[in-house]
Amino acid sequence: MSLSWHPSAISVPVTGSRTHDHGAFAERKLSLLCQGLGTSARFTREFTRVFRLMSRSWSDWPLGSKPAWPTDITDDGTPFEFSVAFDGKKPKLRLLVESQERPMTATSTWNAGLDLNERLSQTYDADLARFEHVRDLFAPAQDMPARFFLWHAAVLEEGVAPAFKVYMNPQVHGSHASQTVVLKALARLNLDGAAGFFVSRSSSCQHDRFLYFSLDLAGGPSARVKVYVAQPNATAEHVERALDGTGNYVRGEATEWIHRLLGAGGGPFEDRPILICYSFTSSGAPPLATVHLPVRSYTKDDEDSLERTQSYLSAKDGQMLRSALRLFADRPLSTGRGLFTYASLRRLKEGLSVTGYFAPEAFAVFPPRASTPTIRR
Repeated sequence: MSLSWHPSAISVPVTGSRTHDHGAFAERKLSLLCQGLGTSARFTREFTRVFRLMSRSWSDWPLGSKPAWPTDITDDGTPFEFSVAFDGKKPKLRLLVESQERPMTATSTWNAGLDLNERLSQTYDADLARFEHVRDLFAPAQDMPARFFLWHAAVLEEGVAPAFKVYMNPQVHGSHASQTVVLKALARLNLDGAAGFFVSRSSSCQHDRFLYFSLDLAGGPSARVKVYVAQPNATAEHVERALDGTGNYVRGEATEWIHRLLGAGGGPFEDRPILICYSFTSSGAPPLATVHLPVRSYTKDDEDSLERTQSYLSAKDGQMLRSALRLFADRPLSTGRGLFTYASLRRLKEGLSVTGYFAPEAFAVFPPRASTPTIRR
């Protein structure tokens, strides 16, 4: 997820070999990522199959030198992103895509996303019931610009059937109406406790921005609704306050994450904002929180981002991540900043879940930062 707050950021053109179309480029990147992680051939084939289904609307488009549509999934407009989650077990691989359709308009990208919904339902029995309950709230509004309208994500792990999610934009009617859209959607999904959670903190978190509304495309009581909230210009103290009341909050832990992953200071973080994902289920329990830190906006380069993130992983997982990134990058990690976009952390009962988010850099590589704060250990 890009959240491109500074579209004028300087970039340098991608060098090296160019493959013929989006699909060939993406599948090569996917293969390198899987190779670095040491996944089985069967898993790589399944991941490729899922990718082909989810990228069908644009996979045969020529890659060219610039994106066809200014998607916000990545900083350079590449319409897909990979991520890898580590929690002490086998790594989980994730894929995020934006469906696109020519002629490129808000309506055409929305309709292309609806078509992907149907393909996922037919091929993988994805459950669209909850999406249909809230669909009209997030449909493109006439003459209202928005960063995106409909994204899809897949989660894959060895020996488990793929799981799918959909992401919608609460700001589709303008940022001023985003909380209202979220509260209406939660009410329709009978998540009154979730709505109450946000209402109760409206005064103390009045500058929060609701950016993403996500649904598991699954049924049953464990199916999640996720609300992503940005903390513009936040300090570590602001983030701690926003996490208070969640089901997995450990006081002071987020501050330590922020210091180690973003630098020595406690903010305010004035470039890209820190994101908090609140995850709800129908159980009525307090939400679980994940903190998403935009490392590429504060670290020196991708090597720096990798080293900071490795400090939260076991030696085995850290080496796996390093191997995967070095293959995936097609360049020395120290020569650019933006391939490793976010690091997210979530407290689990059995430990910590750490996820790295990786942009494939189809169109641009952002130069390293001149200097960076010292890592606190």
